[in-house]
Amino acid sequence: IRGFVPTSQFGEKFLGNMDDLLNKTFKVRVIEVDKDQNRLIFSEKLVSDFEALAKKGEALEMVNVGDKFDGTVSGIMPFGVFVTVNVPMKGKEETAKVEGLIHISEISWEKVEDPNVIFKVGQEVTVQVIGIDKAVGKLNLSIKQMSGDPWSEIEKNYAVGTKHNGKVVRIAPYGIFVNFDKGVDGLIHVSKKPADKEFKVGDSLEVFVEMIDVKNRRMSLGVVLTEVPV
Repeated sequence: IRGFVPTSQFGEKFLGNMDDLLNKTFKVRVIEVDKDQNRLIFSEKLVSDFEALAKKGEALEMVNVGDKFDGTVSGIMPFGVFVTVNVPMKGKEETAKVEGLIHISEISWEKVEDPNVIFKVGQEVTVQVIGIDKAVGKLNLSIKQMSGDPWSEIEKNYAVGTKHNGKVVRIAPYGIFVNFDKGVDGLIHVSKKPADKEFKVGDSLEVFVEMIDVKNRRMSLGVVLTEVPV
């Protein structure tokens, strides 16, 4: 009988060391049986981390929004990263393991396309709690909230009419995205692109700020012309 243990269902001691499991014997607990699909799903962490996981409910009562914890990446999905954090138990010298999710939008102030490029299973990370879901026993986590929002002073640092040097980071059918700082991009709309100029990713150019929409985190740009247009 063959079964499958998802990466997220391994305990901390195995995370990042999957190759060492080949031909090894270890205990698992059955978490799903689907006879019609001939599918059998196991969990290793429900055995190795059973005691710590059993204290999860008690640990969740001690967690507050804004708390920061060190944790281990236990799974990576297209929509985000699962992290298991160790929550100190009040009045005890032990910890409880609680799993949480860093949604892809909470990884960085910059746009993240693929979490696999940044993280690997077993990696140690520091996270901040931004939400607690006691009903399902999980935490909502963030990494980007531990650093300042670059858009908080955008109107001061990139006032309308000011000129700045940036780098082309993406070209879309409707315009060119220019990056100035971590998490700060602006758009040169295709209608504002000089007819005699072609841009490619990585180009440096000077632009001026035409409009800022702080609420929607959008900045419209115009190209600073170095020659008199015909």
